Amino acid sequence: MNNLKGINDVKGHAAGDQAIKTMSRVIVNCLPERCYLYRLGWDEFAILFCSTALDKCEETIDRIREEMSKTNYSCGIGLAAWDSALPFEIIYNLADQRMYEDKKRSKE
Repeated sequence: MNNLKGINDVKGHAAGDQAIKTMSRVIVNCLPERCYLYRLGWDEFAILFCSTALDKCEETIDRIREEMSKTNYSCGIGLAAWDSALPFEIIYNLADQRMYEDKKRSKE
């Protein structure tokens, strides 16, 4: 989630909690079957797409962006596809890196 600290600092933690709840509801409502949302930390979430084609993942991300644009909140999103030849940590770090790049682009 972008700017959660700013929301908490200016509007208070109840507003920050509401932002997180709104964002998570938007994401869950966009997910196809066999996809799961996990909260990793304070303002970071991960979606696990199970047996989902990459183009379907990209379509879901586009839908999340579209639905988030209807709220007062935004989020950076990074996608990385599973590759059984690579350790999970490398794939996760790639998605994380892409998320930060997306966040940076949204601030430009």
